[in-house]
Amino acid sequence: MITIKQDSELMTNYIPANPVPAGNRFVGIKDAHSRPACFSLSSDKKLNLIIQSDEAATLVDFGELLGIHGNVQAFDVQQSPNSDISLCVATDEGNGTSSFWFLNELHPRNLTNNVSKNKIVKGNGLPSIHHLFMSNFGTDGSSATPLVFAAFQPTDRITSEQQLGFIKIESSTVKLDTSWSLSTNADKILDIAFGTCDLGDGLFVLYEVAGKSKIQFKIFRGPGDDFVVEPKCPSGVRSIATFMDPEFNESVLITGGDVLSSHSSDQYLSTRKEGEIISSSVNIKDLHIAQADGELRIWYTTLASSVHYYTCKTSALSKGTTTPLLPKGRAGRISPLLAAHGSGKATSYVLSVGKTGNLTLLQQDPASKIWQNYPFYHASATNMTEVKGYTLRIQAASDQAAGDDNGNEKGLIPNCWLRLYSSGTVRCLVNGLEAELSRDGSWFRTDIHGTLHVIFGTSDASCHKVFVDCFCAGNSSPSNPNGLRILNVPPLNPSAKVIAKLSNIKSGDDLLAARTQKGERVLGSNVSKADADKAASAIAMLVGHLDKVDGRDTRKFATHMSSLRMAQKTNFLAFQPLQLWIWDDIIDAGAEAWNWVKDRVEDVVEWTCDVVNRVIDAVGDIVEKVVQMTIKLGNEVYKFVLDSVTTIATGISWVFEKLGAALDKIIEYIGFLFQWDDILTTTDSLVTIFNAGLDYGQLKVGALEKKAKSWIGDAKTEIKDALARIRNNNQKELGQVSKSDVTAKSDNPMGDSVAFNWVGYQIQHGGVVTNAAITPPTSGGDTNDKILAEIWEEFKDEFKVAENFVENLSGDFLDLVKSNTWDDVTNVLSKFTDDLIDLVMDTLGNATGIILKIVRLGIGTVKSLGNFEIECPIITQLWKLATKGRPLTLFNFCALLIGIPTTILMKAVTGKKPAALKGRLTGNTFGQFLEKGAVSGDSSLPSDIRALTPPAIITTVFLSSRVTALALIWDSVTGGFQSSSMKLPVTNMAKLSLASPIGPTPKLMARPMRGLRLAGKTPWYENVFDTISLIFETGGLIASWPPSHMNAGVMQWADVFRWLIWGTDLVNDAAIVITRAIGGVADLARHITKWWRGVITMFTTIPKFLMELAVVFNDYVVRNETVSALIRHIVEAVLALAADLGFIVAAGTDHVKGAEEFFYSGVGVFLGCSVLRVGFKVADYALEDHKAER
Repeated sequence: MITIKQDSELMTNYIPANPVPAGNRFVGIKDAHSRPACFSLSSDKKLNLIIQSDEAATLVDFGELLGIHGNVQAFDVQQSPNSDISLCVATDEGNGTSSFWFLNELHPRNLTNNVSKNKIVKGNGLPSIHHLFMSNFGTDGSSATPLVFAAFQPTDRITSEQQLGFIKIESSTVKLDTSWSLSTNADKILDIAFGTCDLGDGLFVLYEVAGKSKIQFKIFRGPGDDFVVEPKCPSGVRSIATFMDPEFNESVLITGGDVLSSHSSDQYLSTRKEGEIISSSVNIKDLHIAQADGELRIWYTTLASSVHYYTCKTSALSKGTTTPLLPKGRAGRISPLLAAHGSGKATSYVLSVGKTGNLTLLQQDPASKIWQNYPFYHASATNMTEVKGYTLRIQAASDQAAGDDNGNEKGLIPNCWLRLYSSGTVRCLVNGLEAELSRDGSWFRTDIHGTLHVIFGTSDASCHKVFVDCFCAGNSSPSNPNGLRILNVPPLNPSAKVIAKLSNIKSGDDLLAARTQKGERVLGSNVSKADADKAASAIAMLVGHLDKVDGRDTRKFATHMSSLRMAQKTNFLAFQPLQLWIWDDIIDAGAEAWNWVKDRVEDVVEWTCDVVNRVIDAVGDIVEKVVQMTIKLGNEVYKFVLDSVTTIATGISWVFEKLGAALDKIIEYIGFLFQWDDILTTTDSLVTIFNAGLDYGQLKVGALEKKAKSWIGDAKTEIKDALARIRNNNQKELGQVSKSDVTAKSDNPMGDSVAFNWVGYQIQHGGVVTNAAITPPTSGGDTNDKILAEIWEEFKDEFKVAENFVENLSGDFLDLVKSNTWDDVTNVLSKFTDDLIDLVMDTLGNATGIILKIVRLGIGTVKSLGNFEIECPIITQLWKLATKGRPLTLFNFCALLIGIPTTILMKAVTGKKPAALKGRLTGNTFGQFLEKGAVSGDSSLPSDIRALTPPAIITTVFLSSRVTALALIWDSVTGGFQSSSMKLPVTNMAKLSLASPIGPTPKLMARPMRGLRLAGKTPWYENVFDTISLIFETGGLIASWPPSHMNAGVMQWADVFRWLIWGTDLVNDAAIVITRAIGGVADLARHITKWWRGVITMFTTIPKFLMELAVVFNDYVVRNETVSALIRHIVEAVLALAADLGFIVAAGTDHVKGAEEFFYSGVGVFLGCSVLRVGFKVADYALEDHKAER
């Protein structure tokens, strides 16, 4: 059985991206999938293209792509109905002249490729060009070249026709024609637009004579060449534009000024016929037109610098509606788009200049008609962009128990497919990929954890519901209906937590007393009691109405699921859309004005929120109760029906904003907030523990070497005895641990939450590791090459005899763990024979001296590495912002990654923040804590250490497993040190770990530009994966260091086992140094050093598992633990064993031809078992660890 775990948070998230400055000019276009893209002339005179391409939201220097050198002066771009692009560019030649470049009929999918020179037409020696105009017809792949006009003065200074030139493009030549003239000498030329009709292609010119507007239309190409006419011009016209009538294939002229008018060819070719007035009293300053087939939007800015749009059909221009969008002073520059999508409803976009001078994207949901504001950005390897909105985590998990007949379902969950719908159209990131959720539904491939992380921005707290209705296994295809499975998953309301917290507001006093998580007032200081009471009443009304809406949506989604089951019988399940009629009751006609009202909150003179009756049938016999908000702005009255999750959240957000609480305050009040002061305290405490542990370790490693061999010798006998006791005396307990416990008993809300998994998401999908760069000190990097080479010779000789043994044994174990024959732990234990234990322990004993030499060197290496600086997306910027510019060292970096989920977990479980250890903990006091259990002069320090270390250990295991898995995949794809290219082939990466939608949806993660230095013989510490893994593992070792003051100073066999378990982890930590560092010195292939690390892991994991099992049963008896705790601990041990075996198989099959399936399987087992193990550890911490001092 497949279950779906869902969580969401309203929060400020961070993505690796840069905003796009508005520059001197920008023009929106549609890419090959009808998504918004943009050409922009930057302030430094470059022509840039921002487009989703090659798995990234990319900024392309398009001028450089065309071979343009020098400053770009002007450009224009037009897009045909079949999406082909025509582009003209003017560049500065110097000496007052310009070069002209023309590119015709290039499909958007080819915009980021090198353009063939024979597609470019170039002309030189033209007068200096200030602006270019290109016709919006003749670019459909069959017509002639578009008409192009150039302005030789800024557009607001054109006074004569000589300042406009017709650029003739014939074959490969460019000619300038300035011989045309107006029939009347103009005082000023106001605007131009292109038109085409039966007589040919020509130009409309709007000009002014003696304060009166006139229009001239002249044919430049066609049977009516040189035909000129001056049609009747409405008074007060300030702007003109045209669009193509799809029925007659002719231009329609739109004039804007005191009124908005349309003029067909029959009207503008006559001097006597007047146009048709569409809308009156509009005071238009500028016109823009967006068209998608028969859908038309006429956009205009007003003299008051507000933005409105008129929506209609091309066949019924007078039967449209006018909607205000951006209020006074917000117009600036805009570029609208209208794109048809699968639902049959066109989606409207508007690129505009935001308050910061960067581009923003307004997008209208075709269903609810509500506009949403998104940042417009391109991917960055170094910088971050804030996204305020919702973060969702959706994870597929298997509940299948052993003995089911459906095969090993658990192995199919990683990289599975889930179909997602949204109740409205929303732009988002899905596992770092640019995507769009809508009612059409889209298939998305989960990552190796079976997880989809969805991030979408919002300008308020509104959202759309998200639905998961179908599952497809990773080894199948969603296009195959036989491989699909219908899910029974309740709809996810991302705002559910927000609404739940708002349900506590009962009165105005509650609002006035409300404080953010920072302790600040939520409402403005001037809010009166009466206003607060009114707002509280409205919020309570809306929250209460949401229960009714949720029930209705649940019933309607059940209807959709019924249609799915019907479709499954007819093999149409793979193509079943979310039926629009299921969600559309009655569209609120006023919803389009929400953006206008939200931006004018200060102009509100009155507002009310009431329950009203709404007619829901054609004859008016059926009514239902809905909430209606009425808002009065001066003489304007707007009424909004709030009857969906989206509109209710919008209404609540508006109420808060009316009281002075914008989105930032709402997030701080009822959203998830990173408590950076607490996180930095935890980070500094973890760095302190790192340094204290390393200082203490340098003092104690010599003493450890003396004891280690005798301990290992004694442990061999103790392990055999313990294993015999477990087999003979604990059959009942072992029999209770079945395969179903692995999934059924590891679920916990905290471990599955957005907040706890945030760092893991950034590591895997945000480029935090893959785009990181380590900067060693100029004197750093001394790896004691000669000593390391000598150690390597000793080490490999000791382990070489067992290499084949490890290869065979790991395969046997992995088959056992993956297969349905594992009904209980006894099958696993049967593999551990006395001969196996003798071989493993004797080999470890012989290698102990060598290992401790490595440890001695490794401590110094780790201390040195900790001071190296690291640069990476998101984390570097957050660190410098939170610390006011402190450099980000590797210790700080790893401690911060560990500190964020550690702080979240500890506060969630205990209600307390971690104590500060900086300035209190040193190598000396750490030694006192371990050896005596007390610290002189600081009685609270031991309890503070004990409180911090359990969640820190959990987090370290959680993050270390992700980095290790990512490193395995990266090495497999790039070739590790031997790779000659640093370009990450994300398409290959996607099938292993990163989400990949069924369509070509790009990934918002720039390729590594400088992070992993992969070529040649390079210092090992410059590989970010290895270095971070080493510090994570070292931090985990220090945090889990066993105390030596147990049992009144007398160590029992269980205490010795705890030390030896810790020692095996120490060996694995040393394995990173020996394999990677020596690999760099000895010039070994990376996959060879990885295999040797796997061999070492195999020899440590066997005794570690057996000792852990022995300790678990000892604690069960001595500490009187419950059976459920015993089961959890046994399963944890088995999962740790399985994870190590998965790593061994993945390490051993990397770069082995024909073994790709084994490699993928090994990675999947390693990461899957590691994640489940973390789940159990979180449960242990919540139920046990924080309640007792160890």
